[in-house]
Amino acid sequence: MAIFLKRTAPIKRHWLIQNVHPNALPIEREREREREREREKAAATAAAVVVEVEVVVIVVVVVVVVVVVVVVVVVVVVV
Repeated sequence: MAIFLKRTAPIKRHWLIQNVHPNALPIEREREREREREREKAAATAAAVVVEVEVVVIVVVVVVVVVVVVVVVVVVVVV
């Protein structure tokens, strides 16, 4: 009787996969791995964009400083 009750007891699973056929579980795992890869790609892309923005800001600041120095030198020489 105990064996019968043990076999008929519901198997506790995560709420997302309660109604999924057992053979579908590897597919769900593969989908989760694919989602994780996409998240990693998105994070890497975001990091690359941040680095590009930092480089652009540095270049703009350097150009502005050089232009200001040239203008000051020209004004001092002319006056």
